[in-house]
Amino acid sequence: MDGASILPVLALCLSPGDRVLDLCSAPGGKALVALQTFLPDIIVCNDSSLSRLNRLRRIFKDYLFDFENGNKWRERVFISHVNGVGYEDREGFDKVLVDVPCTTDRVSVTEDENNIFRPDRIKERLKIPELQSQLLVNALKLVRPGGAVVYSTCTLSPIQNDGVVHMALKQAFEMHGILATIRDMSKCFACLSSTLRLGRDAAAPRYGQLVMPHVSANFGPAYFSRLIRTNAMQLDLTQYRPRHEYGDVERREWFAPVAALGVGDRRRPRA
Repeated sequence: MDGASILPVLALCLSPGDRVLDLCSAPGGKALVALQTFLPDIIVCNDSSLSRLNRLRRIFKDYLFDFENGNKWRERVFISHVNGVGYEDREGFDKVLVDVPCTTDRVSVTEDENNIFRPDRIKERLKIPELQSQLLVNALKLVRPGGAVVYSTCTLSPIQNDGVVHMALKQAFEMHGILATIRDMSKCFACLSSTLRLGRDAAAPRYGQLVMPHVSANFGPAYFSRLIRTNAMQLDLTQYRPRHEYGDVERREWFAPVAALGVGDRRRPRA
């Protein structure tokens, strides 16, 4: 598990008794870190891939004492096999982690087998940001007002990072009347700057934090953004309009360029 992968769990700011959803949980590393804090009362580990969920079960069996037979885990850990876009829950969650499928930059530049940037996978790659946005919107629907959603990827792509957060904020408000605000976590993680190389200045995301691989700090890439679902009464709805450093863009203009983007490409979509 990459050291930077722990940061989205820390960004959840777990509290005792939290009801937590890991919407794209497998293979389970982040859920395991959350469980090791002993803070969540309940954690639901969901994933759309059955084979990846089997890996999650093996990891839990290896690292959680008496996982298969212990009653304490049955009362605390629930494993779900549902498409995260359509996941539903009546009770809602205090915290939701959305570690979405992405282009997985580190794997893409080091392994040729099944590489997402292969020409025959271009259609699949085109759909990634839209899937990510749908997952994040659903997470905002599932979290309770006042609760936190942490969106994370392992890519440098600004479209899959800030771009998806921007579009999800807009879609959640326009389609479901859900308001959310971004919490700046830069000061919280500044103490890790000697260990992790965090994006700054031109490389700094607007909506989150970015860990950039470096020779002296070979962690990441990893991006994460903390969103708080806000009670509508707390905001002036006439003033609520998500903004992005690229300006307001239509859905088709934002998602279309992703096919041409390589690892870490920071080109801006056309206005």
